[in-house]
Amino acid sequence: MFFIVDKLRGTLISRYLLIIIVILGVMNMLIAKGMKEYYISSLMLVVSTVAGMILYTYYYYYFVSANPEAPIFGTAIMMVYGFIALAVAAVGTVVVGIKDRYAGKTDINEEVENMKAIAGAVLLDVRNEDEFKGGHIPGSINIPLGNIEDVENKISDQDTPVFVYCLRGTRSAQAVRKMKAMGYNNAKSIGGIAAYKGQIVQV
Repeated sequence: MFFIVDKLRGTLISRYLLIIIVILGVMNMLIAKGMKEYYISSLMLVVSTVAGMILYTYYYYYFVSANPEAPIFGTAIMMVYGFIALAVAAVGTVVVGIKDRYAGKTDINEEVENMKAIAGAVLLDVRNEDEFKGGHIPGSINIPLGNIEDVENKISDQDTPVFVYCLRGTRSAQAVRKMKAMGYNNAKSIGGIAAYKGQIVQV
């Protein structure tokens, strides 16, 4: 692209190339299925932009004009395009993060009802003991996040459907990741009790 623009317009600073970089960044935001995938593709975009500029500078210096200022000029242009690619990637990181958060958002009220319809399902509260005693969803058991390894003592069958909640959903998500690493593949974070509208019991 650098080569084509230079031949057609005689300059490397092209709004068309900048637009293409932005378009590719936006497409990446929309298509990426997760933050990890977005990071990889964004890195590829930045690296390809910088690599393209380096290769073009090499081409221009050795095959067009051996101007001693060519490498300096090429470096300056590379920084411009690289900065634009990084800026787009930074904005995309925020967008994808928000998209991931809302895509994975669940309604704890619906999930509790779903849990009740599944034989043998367990409702797990991973807040600390004092929070649990202060008010929890009826029928739930308590294993604080810091002691989540103790789940093996209370739920021996790793195939058991486990619906995990905390106060707002952060700790439950962490607990589920740890539980799945332990083999509890049917564990699911259902959010936080702060959004629960049903009955709350105290110990």
